[in-house]
This record gives sequence, C-alpha cells and structure tokens, in this order.
Amino acid sequence: RGKKKKRTKNNFSTMADYDEDDERVPEYTVRQSDFPLALQQKAVKYADQGFEKEALVKDIAKFIRDKCEEDEDFQNGEGAWQCIVGPKFAGSITYDTTYMSFFDLKDQNSSILLFKA
Repeated sequence: RGKKKKRTKNNFSTMADYDEDDERVPEYTVRQSDFPLALQQKAVKYADQGFEKEALVKDIAKFIRDKCEEDEDFQNGEGAWQCIVGPKFAGSITYDTTYMSFFDLKDQNSSILLFKA
C-alpha cells in the first residue's frame, strides 16, 4: 500500500498514493494548498481524468473546473472555480482563502492552479 503523508501548507513533497477510500491517487507534488487532504486528492484525480479525456490544455482546465463546479464537496465559499493548466505559466491572482491549490502531476509534467475567485 502506498505512503500516506499529512498535508502541510507549502509542502513540496510527493503526497499519498491512496486516498481515504483506498483508491489510487496519481503521484503529485503540492507547491501550495489551502485544501484539506481529501479535497486535494479529489482535485488531483479530476486533473488526471482531464489529461486522460482531453487533448488540449484549455479543455483539461475546463474539465477540472467543471468537475469542481459539479461536486458538492467543492461548493463551500463564494465565487466560481478557476483553473489554469500547463507546463509553465506565471500569474498574480486574488482568491478566496481556503480555496486554492497549486500542484504538479508528475506523469503529465504539468502544473495545475485551482482556485475560487
């Protein structure tokens, strides 16, 4: 069974291989996140599914955003979900605190910035 680490803010280490339901979570690295671990793992799964189903990064970002908009666990707080995907990008954002995650998917060689604004 995979390793499990508790999430800490600004943790750059690779996170759990399995979630609380013992489902596989793709290998990822958190750059910064305000998400609880269970929500973080869901976001990673949605990102992985987006890469499997879509070819263009704009469509991957839309897929992730749409999954968050549909999922009840992501419905707290005000504002709409925003998602940026790519191997390289820069930005300056304003977001609702507790609703931001910036992580890398190892197998996809891409970063995902997911936030509510």
